[in-house]
Amino acid sequence: MPIELGFEGRNAVEHLKGKVVLPTGSAGVGVGSSLARLASQAGALVVGCDLQAGCGFEDVFVQADVTIESEAERFVETAIAKFGRVDILINNCCCARRDDRDPHDTPGEVILDAVRANAMPAINCARSAIPHMIRQGGGVIVHISSLNVPAAGYGQIAYSVAKAMLSRHAAGIAATYAHHGVRAIVPVLGTVPNDGPNWQRRDRLMPGLRKAAAAFSPSHRLLTPDEAAAAILQLCADELWCLNGAVIPLDGGTLAAVVPFGGGDWRESACRISQFGMAFDQERDATFPMEEIALSEGR
Repeated sequence: MPIELGFEGRNAVEHLKGKVVLPTGSAGVGVGSSLARLASQAGALVVGCDLQAGCGFEDVFVQADVTIESEAERFVETAIAKFGRVDILINNCCCARRDDRDPHDTPGEVILDAVRANAMPAINCARSAIPHMIRQGGGVIVHISSLNVPAAGYGQIAYSVAKAMLSRHAAGIAATYAHHGVRAIVPVLGTVPNDGPNWQRRDRLMPGLRKAAAAFSPSHRLLTPDEAAAAILQLCADELWCLNGAVIPLDGGTLAAVVPFGGGDWRESACRISQFGMAFDQERDATFPMEEIALSEGR
């Protein structure tokens, strides 16, 4: 069923027809695969990328580790060789670690690993795509970020630092290349559960986790992968050319509603949100073996 919300006279993602869309992290059951599927259904030419096999909705799939600059270049150049252009690059892939805690307890190498896993893929792919976007007269680069960045990190300082880099990188792209028609945006996602093995395990071991996470939003609900993907794809419409270098919360109003959590003081609100994250850490420690380091391999 097509999504009905959108610009007058067309559905929300009709603007994608004929566009070449490159989502990273397109395998699995999260936001990346939803991006690939919705874009494909809207008539886009989808070139996906992931460490594992694709989701099946890509026109072309590149198995690559885009934390490595040459691999990111191979991903982008594959799209150029096949379709001759890159209209929309969506940097979605991410990874969080269980040993990522507060600033004092998190070793420097964990922060560097988080930067390599969560910032460098976006930076590498953008670096490869920008010359092609300039040549063709424009394009959109999307760096998907996290509510961890503005909301005190949820106790994951390394992940938060890495994701925070994306907003400044997008601002640099906007300031430098807007006159070439290139724009960069940073959608900020809250918790987006999916039906993958990680969330199945969390649901089994922490049955109240989704409800607790939803309680932080005045909407009292969490985004689905399809909802997150649809919102992100709408932000890529040509009519939104003026949206450049912007950080856009897609969180159901969570950041706007910090007052009920903190009695009117942002710092106290942030502390309360962070305390929720630490409580989650403690429960996770009691239920997940320490040798299972990766909390998630993507959205």
